Order: sequence, then structure tokens, then C-alpha cells
Amino acid sequence: MDKRLLICSTVAFVGFLLFVMLVYSTLIAVNISNTTGIIANGAISINPSSISWGVIDFDSPVSKAVNVTNAGNVPLTLTMETMNVVPATLNFTLTWDYSGVLDVGAYKTTAFTLTVFGGLARGDAFSFDIVITGVG
Repeated sequence: MDKRLLICSTVAFVGFLLFVMLVYSTLIAVNISNTTGIIANGAISINPSSISWGVIDFDSPVSKAVNVTNAGNVPLTLTMETMNVVPATLNFTLTWDYSGVLDVGAYKTTAFTLTVFGGLARGDAFSFDIVITGVG
């Protein structure tokens, strides 16, 4: 076999593989754009009061910062949970980097990290509420 033909065949094959990989990754990536409301329970204030996650892909964590302020008169321990998830089939995790006690008048900038694993089709919207509760 001629070397030039072998090189051309190899280049064409590699180009084909790259094309297939690009098409495959495009097909499995699910882009979603959504906003999550944040509900404050107890003597805390949240800024911003909602998070715009933008366009994200499955299995790709997205982090957003939120300021949490203790507006009460006792130190608070905060908890976080999600509620009102739509669609109910949404497979996701939401974590935050908060720990410890929030003193009176203090605020902490905390990061929420969302990872969506499935439960949606391409272009589908989802929603859920983040509920932060302060207990002192």
C-alpha cells in the first residue's frame, strides 16, 4: 500500500472518529436554563433571593454565591433543604459550603453547587426551592 494512501486513510479515519465523538457528546449533553427561589426561615436574610443557574449540562457542577445574614438577636445554626422539585423525576444534588454558627449581625457568602444527573430531556426546564432555616 502506498504511504500517501495510508496517511490519507488514517487522517480520514481520525477525522471521522472526532466527528462521531462530537456528535455523540452533543446528543447526550442536556442544556437546561432555570432559576431557583431561595426561601429564608427564621431571622435570616438572603441576597440574592433567587439563583439563575444559566445553561448547564448533565454531570457538570455549577456553583453560585449567595450572602446569608443573621438578622436576628441570637447566633444561628443554618440548615438547607430543597422543596417543590419539578419535575419530580429530576435527578440532582445540591450542596453548599456553609458550616458553623452565624453570629448576630454577621453574614457569610456561601456557594451552592448544583449537579444535574438526569430526569430531563434536552431543553426541558426544572425548578425547585432552596429552603434555608436558621435555628438559635
